[in-house]
Amino acid sequence: MVICLGNLDEIAEEEFSIVGYLRGLSSFLISTVLLFLFFTYLGMMANRLFFSEVIPMLNPIKELVRYLKGLNEIEMFLVVFLNNSIKGLLNIVLGVLFGVYPLVFIVINAFVVGFTAEYISASQGPLVAALGLIPHGILEIPAVLICAAMGFKMAVETIKSIIGKGKLEIEIKKALKVYLYLILPLLLIAAFIEVFITPHLIDFAISLKMHPSLLP
Repeated sequence: MVICLGNLDEIAEEEFSIVGYLRGLSSFLISTVLLFLFFTYLGMMANRLFFSEVIPMLNPIKELVRYLKGLNEIEMFLVVFLNNSIKGLLNIVLGVLFGVYPLVFIVINAFVVGFTAEYISASQGPLVAALGLIPHGILEIPAVLICAAMGFKMAVETIKSIIGKGKLEIEIKKALKVYLYLILPLLLIAAFIEVFITPHLIDFAISLKMHPSLLP
């Protein structure tokens, strides 16, 4: 019987699929998306209502942008990819600490996305804001949200393990498979788009704004 159970565990592990895992993650993912949208909206409102109070808090981001501008494209690509990859992994692994890290991460980043998008839209126009965010964000943001959702699931499994009903080790292994085979490729492509394509799209949008005659 022990041998049979062991074989069943191996079969279950072999049959693991990313699609099936994401379906099981749906409740966590929906909650994460709603949390992200809510704080993105708050960031947009903060830009309109409390701009002077909030803008000094974004100085670390300004310093990071200055640092990135001093790098060549290859270096910038590696920094962006590694930064996003490490943060995505931390969302999963540190989720075991009752979900505090992914919660703080989503709240801060959603707020910054909303604030920045509203700021760029007001100063440079909605087209610049859209082209500066959407091309790489359409891959990067879902990847980040999935990582955070997995982190929240790890938090629940931690609590279950404390009372003797969790499968934390198994869930961590599954989450790391998703990270390796889905998240990293998404972040790699997103970083490539952000560094090598997005700047040209922004320049194009700005040129259209300055020379409306270029429009068909």
